[in-house]
Amino acid sequence: MQGQKFLIISLLCFGLLIAGTVELQAQQEQPMRVAQTDEQGRAIRFDFNFTSQELKGVLEWLSRETDLTIIASENDIREKQFSLINLRNVTIEEVVEQIKTVLTQYDLTLIQTDSTLLVTTFTRAMRTKGIVKSITPDPDLVDMTDEIQTYIIQLTNVVASEQVDRLKPLLNSQAHIFADTATNSLIITDVSSNIHRIVTILQVADTGERLPALKILVIPLVYADANGVAQALTNIFRERGDEQQAGSIRVTAEEARAAAEQMKTEGTGYEVLDGTIQIMAETNSNSLILKASEANLVFLQEIVKELDVSPTSQTEIKTFRLQYAAAEDVAETLREVLTGENRDNRRRMDAWDRARLRNWRREQGVDQQGIVGDVNVSPNARLNIIVVSSDPRNFSIIEKVIQELDQAETQEEIKLYFLKFADAETLVPSLQDLFEGGSAGADRDRPWWDRRDREPTENGGFGVQGEVHLVADTRLNAILISTSAQNFETIDNLIAKLDVNMPDQEWGTRMYKLKYADAENIAAVINNVYQGSSGSSSRSFFFLPQNQRNQTQGSLAGNVTAEPYPTLNAVIISTATQRNFELISQFIDSMDTPTPEGQKEITETIRLEYADATQLETVLQQVWEGEDGGGGFSFSRFFASGGRQQQQDINSLSGKVTVFADPNTNSLIITTLQRYMPDVIALIQELDIVRGQVWIDIQILEVTLDETTKLGIELTAQENKIFGVSPVPGNPLVGELDSQLGLDQEISGFNLGLATKEYMALLHTLMRENKVQTLSTPSFLTRDSRPATWSSGRRIPYLQSVDTTSILGEAVSQPLFNYDFIDPPVGINISLTPYIAKSQAGEDGKRTIGLDITNISASNFIEFTDFNAPITDDNSISAYIDVKDGQQIVVGGIIRKKQKQVESKLPILGDIPLLGRLFKSTETRVEDTEVVIILTPYIVDIKNPEDLEKLKEKADNWQSNGTTEMEKTKQETDK
Repeated sequence: MQGQKFLIISLLCFGLLIAGTVELQAQQEQPMRVAQTDEQGRAIRFDFNFTSQELKGVLEWLSRETDLTIIASENDIREKQFSLINLRNVTIEEVVEQIKTVLTQYDLTLIQTDSTLLVTTFTRAMRTKGIVKSITPDPDLVDMTDEIQTYIIQLTNVVASEQVDRLKPLLNSQAHIFADTATNSLIITDVSSNIHRIVTILQVADTGERLPALKILVIPLVYADANGVAQALTNIFRERGDEQQAGSIRVTAEEARAAAEQMKTEGTGYEVLDGTIQIMAETNSNSLILKASEANLVFLQEIVKELDVSPTSQTEIKTFRLQYAAAEDVAETLREVLTGENRDNRRRMDAWDRARLRNWRREQGVDQQGIVGDVNVSPNARLNIIVVSSDPRNFSIIEKVIQELDQAETQEEIKLYFLKFADAETLVPSLQDLFEGGSAGADRDRPWWDRRDREPTENGGFGVQGEVHLVADTRLNAILISTSAQNFETIDNLIAKLDVNMPDQEWGTRMYKLKYADAENIAAVINNVYQGSSGSSSRSFFFLPQNQRNQTQGSLAGNVTAEPYPTLNAVIISTATQRNFELISQFIDSMDTPTPEGQKEITETIRLEYADATQLETVLQQVWEGEDGGGGFSFSRFFASGGRQQQQDINSLSGKVTVFADPNTNSLIITTLQRYMPDVIALIQELDIVRGQVWIDIQILEVTLDETTKLGIELTAQENKIFGVSPVPGNPLVGELDSQLGLDQEISGFNLGLATKEYMALLHTLMRENKVQTLSTPSFLTRDSRPATWSSGRRIPYLQSVDTTSILGEAVSQPLFNYDFIDPPVGINISLTPYIAKSQAGEDGKRTIGLDITNISASNFIEFTDFNAPITDDNSISAYIDVKDGQQIVVGGIIRKKQKQVESKLPILGDIPLLGRLFKSTETRVEDTEVVIILTPYIVDIKNPEDLEKLKEKADNWQSNGTTEMEKTKQETDK
């Protein structure tokens, strides 16, 4: 026994050891490897065994191991993963086919040209050169590959144009298919494996004999109406269309013509052959347009000839004496029915109106058949007779119509019916629908003008003569009916059958307590679903099309009323019949279920770190507000949908998310369904990102310009060392002085450009000679895309207006002066907005900053006018420039004139009182100075430790009045 246990344990350990070894080998096995190479060492067979690899990595490996050149867009192949399991010892061609199959799952494909593979989308592949083949409908001629190819398929028996719409649903959405009617061919561009399936279908459809060619023939009619003949022939061929057999005998046009003559002679009728027959009427020329085979056209011509004959008519006059009806009323009715005339318009209708009248009669089933020629009707009031002039064959029809109209007026009676079981108010509308032929039923919601035009064309109620007036008396539960005496027998029997006791249909009320659903919502759903069960649809809108109104009546009998009871979260149902309550109970139970987790409405607070809650609230409301202003009422949507709720995508967030901002905590309060909350949070996190900041150093310098300084700046400008101006031809150091900056004319203006080392070296040289004075060195930190403003100057007051007030009556008045200040201040004002480029850093590791210089202005106060208005000298510039992080921008060209008193004297002698005047002199010199503004923007990322250190250095430099930065710039310039 012990030996058996030991043996079993040993076998189990050995099995686990083998399984672990196999698993270890499988893990160590490479997912992609070369299985075989040729004599030159090139890979010819491969093994693939992986479950998740990116398409990009597989293509890169395949390109390295083979001589294939693979061209693909980064966006097309990025993050495309697939699996190839146990694909071993396959050739490069088989690998390419497998990759084509994988690419079709991502709407991609391969186009191979020699040793080059192009990975592209289906849409672009359709417009790229590819393989084009012309074949017959034989699937063996189609390559079984997933490569996009174009095939021209020659069809023999079926019509190519008729196959396009039938085959289009079987193709890819990006595929193209069209028919060439001249050659009866189909041109299809799609994946070749899918075209193989299409050709297999066409092979079966294209079997059998070729259908005869169709021709078109136009036959003008002389006597008959084109619409009537076309409708009659179309109805005949439509009725016999199901009886046609595909194996019928085909004959030529000559054989058909001979057969038609024989059939006409023998009087046996015409035999129309199988095939397509289309007949259309052209009303303008009163012609028939026939489309059929040549043989069928022969038979159709003979049929049309026999139909288009001139009616032979004779005119006679006959009088009809009336006993009860008035002659004028009967004559008016006959004119409207037979001739189209009426009392207000004695003129006969034109051809267009007569055609419309014929169409209307044909649609209403009152076609004017049997009337030959014209009919003239005239009444004689003195004798109360009708005089009719027409063909004698019409008199029998006219006499029947007159007899129907010449009836004695029935005497109306009133009768009261007391009901025992039925409800009077409910029964009256049903009887009106029955007696009035629908004018009180379906037409009750139609507008009055529609009922006016429609009622004369409809038949009256069945089983009664004349009108029936019904009124319900709710106090007595009775119906008061006024009609002719002969109708009461029918009404008595009808009411007796309706006023019966039905215990299972008595009105009842029940309360349904709900556990999960909301009572008001359930009540609204029940009222909406069964709103038509009462037989009245007063809540619908008459201007909506009839087929678009809510005709839902469920399967309940009688009225159904649902009222919510919020206190108990219950629904009170009132209806009739026990079966109604059973169906409603099942309906409520199916709706009163726990809300799915994803459909629960939740509210969460999301605290923002960087974005502003109020601004983000506005953006999100615009994104999720839905169409036409966030679910508000839209007449366009209302009419387009017939008053029904439009279908919406359940995954769409439009109108399903409510956003509120709390500025105090900079938070967003989100209310939506639980299934949508992850998407909402993900979008907010993408928007709540830290925005870059820009530190801007500004140095405002005043450079004293003498002849030496001017010459140095001019030469530097000529050498293209300041603002990037193209160099002048020849040696710039020897050429003549070209005043590109306009300094020799001493005109005040702005020049803007990037600072170079040469220009900064010139400034530092002038600093050492005390010819540069630093006016101001402001620095500030601003956020990306936020405007920043700096101003330095004097607020100069000026007199704006003078008011007077009376003191001690009107004898003494005191002026009141109203002053205001010049805005902006007189001095230097800088307003700019930085924009940090979202692209990555360049080769030097620096990003680009777009600097929108809204305004740089420099102004001087000159004087006041006689009426105390200030005069200032203003210079301003605005520009947009792209610079790199830390690159300096120079704004110069502001020239100012200064007067300075210079005293010259001899040492010692010039200091002697009184006599010293003989040994010294004083003169007034005018010096020119240029104001130079140097802007240096730096990108600051608070998440980057290097930027934080740089920001600290900037703050330290600001505390030292910019001397550290100037020294650093000087050292870089000296280098």
